[in-house]
Amino acid sequence: MIDDHHKSMIYEHQSSNKIIERISRTYYFSKMRKQIEDIIRKCDVCICMKHNRHKLYELLKSLSTSDHA
Repeated sequence: MIDDHHKSMIYEHQSSNKIIERISRTYYFSKMRKQIEDIIRKCDVCICMKHNRHKLYELLKSLSTSDHA
């Protein structure tokens, strides 16, 4: 059921909060939030579409060497 809501053509891989809100209108079961979040976290389409939030990598800078021997 969760997977059907998440992958449906109408909702197109929405976030866990939106799916929880939509499913909870009709259903409730124990650990519902955790189960929904787990399914979405493992969804291949969502993984590919998720934006990277880390700083972009920069070019390496050479270290200056000093001849203090």
